[in-house]
Parts: sequence; structure tokens; C-alpha cells
Amino acid sequence: MTDTERKEAIKEVLTWVKSGKQDLQNGADEIETINHTYAQLHNKNQSAFDIIIQSYLPKCKRVEVVNNDGESYSNPKCNAVQVELRDDNKTLAIFINEKKS
Repeated sequence: MTDTERKEAIKEVLTWVKSGKQDLQNGADEIETINHTYAQLHNKNQSAFDIIIQSYLPKCKRVEVVNNDGESYSNPKCNAVQVELRDDNKTLAIFINEKKS
């Protein structure tokens, strides 16, 4: 992500907020994520995948697996979700910590 791309992404979020497509708090969270992602890319030698996962995954409360026929697995009871790339990045492992009912 370049500085120009970061600024364009922030402009887009602000446009969504002004038009009512996104509320102010979600817009602020999105801008914080954009800035965090930009800082991580330019301050550390992390992959974009790692940065996106660190930025967005903590907010994840539902996991869905979708195949050609549509949804094949859905779990709306997630308390925490972690992912890991394995086998030379050929396998995506998803670890789900479910909420206790």
C-alpha cells in the first residue's frame, strides 16, 4: 500500500460515512485499520496477509466456508478466530474458540 493508496482508501471511507452507507464509528474503525496496515507495511517486514489478519480477525464473530454450492459450514458462535498458513502456504488452518452457551 502506497501513501496515495492509503489516502484514497481513507477518502472512500469518508465518502461512505457522509452518504450514510457507513456509520461514524465503523468509519473511524476502518480508517484506524487502514492507517495501522500502512504503518505495518512500511515499518516491518510483514506480509500483507499477516497485517490484514491482525487488523480484521479480532473483530470476527462468525466463520463461514462457502463452496460452489453455497454455504457448506457456518458457525455464528465464535468468540475468537485464528488462522494459520501451513504446508508452504498451501493450507489455511482455521481455529475457532466458541462462545459457551
